[in-house]
Formats: sequence, C-alpha cells, structure tokens
Amino acid sequence: MGEGLSTRLPDELAERLTGYTFSKHPYNESQATIYVLTSESEPRLYLKTRSDQTNRLDSEYQMLKWINQRVPTPEPVYYHKESSTEYLLTTEIKGIPTYQVKPSEHKTAVRILAMTLRKIHSLDPAGCPARHTVDNWVKTLQEKKIDVSSLGDWRPEENLCFTHGDYCLPNILVDNGALSGVIDWDYAGLADPYADLVSCTWSIRYNYKTEAETLIPYFFETYGIDIDEEKLGFYRRLNELIP
Repeated sequence: MGEGLSTRLPDELAERLTGYTFSKHPYNESQATIYVLTSESEPRLYLKTRSDQTNRLDSEYQMLKWINQRVPTPEPVYYHKESSTEYLLTTEIKGIPTYQVKPSEHKTAVRILAMTLRKIHSLDPAGCPARHTVDNWVKTLQEKKIDVSSLGDWRPEENLCFTHGDYCLPNILVDNGALSGVIDWDYAGLADPYADLVSCTWSIRYNYKTEAETLIPYFFETYGIDIDEEKLGFYRRLNELIP
C-alpha cells in the first residue's frame, strides 16, 4: 500500500485505504504533500497531508462541503488530524491544469478561467465558513511579523463575495476544451473579487509569457469588468505579502 508514502497514516485511514497504491504527485501545493491513490477495483483518490498549525486542510474540507458541487470540485471523502498532521482525502477531478494546455488552446483556457471565476464569485455566500477581508489579512501578516508598509495607508472599498483565494492556472482543470473542475480551496472565503483577479492575471502572465499582453485584457473582458488600476495595484501588493 505505502510504496510511495512518506508518512504514517492514522489506523482508521490506513484501514480505509487497504488495497490502494500510493504515488507522490509531482506538484506540491505550498506546504502540503499530495498523493495519488490507485486501486484495481475502486476510483482514484487524492490524499493531502500537511504538518503545521494552520489547519489549512480542515479549511479546505469544510469549504468543499459548503460548495456542495455548485461548481465542479473534488468531493471531500475524509478528514482527520492527528498530533500536528492533517489528512484530507478527496475524489479525483480528471483533466489537465490550464497551464499545461497547448499554445493553440491558451485563449480557450483564458475564456474558461474568466467564466469559471465569474460563476464562483456569483455563488450565494450565505453560510460561507471563512472570511478574508483586507483587515483580516493585515492582522494575520502583522502577527507573523511580516512588514506591511508596502500597502500604504489607503484601503480600497471591499465588495465581498465568495472567492477561491488561490485562483491560478494549476488549480483550474480542463478536459476537451471545457472546464472539468477547480481544486485547492484552502484559501477560499469571503473577499473582494480583486483578490482572485490578481492571482489569475499573475498566473496568466507567468505561464503564458508574451501572450499575456493580449490574453489578460481578454480575460477581463470575458469576466466582465472595467478594472480599477489603483485597486488592482493594492491587491497585487497584498498578494505578494501573503505566504
């Protein structure tokens, strides 16, 4: 079972995963380690483990339950914390991340990114279990002894909605030119849409290079927003500070 596993599983989880083979996923999500679980008779699963005091995987587990497939996401199967280690088990989302699509498919991917983000931001936020306002982020950063002086004294007006929190190309999967799912929801919560707009446009520029000069305006147009450059700049500076 644990050929590719580098951590001991809780007894209940180990029993649940009898018959599965583990392989380490090549993409590590920040401080989490991801395993792909395969079985001859059962659907493929994904296991995340994380050892710190952030409870990020619990946040993702609660968020996936709250979203309840209103946008396509992995289904939360199991969560457990033992000592300082968290374990999150989810179903698989088939497809490839948008940063891996062929160059000829970049514009289609950007259209999907914009339309999906618009849908996420349109979800009814009632009962959302997390809140990530600017004041909350500044307080968290200051508690971590991170210098926030680059933000200046001005604060933008916030229009809170449900946000993904890490809306970048590796986290949006496509299959045959259509959205297949959105993953990695541990930073999700109520925030201003610009938090996601900044993450996505940074990721488009990073992954699509020179094409970004035309694709980013197309992204904003498809999403349906006239950008406030001052507000965008503020959220860029904030995004650079968030660990």
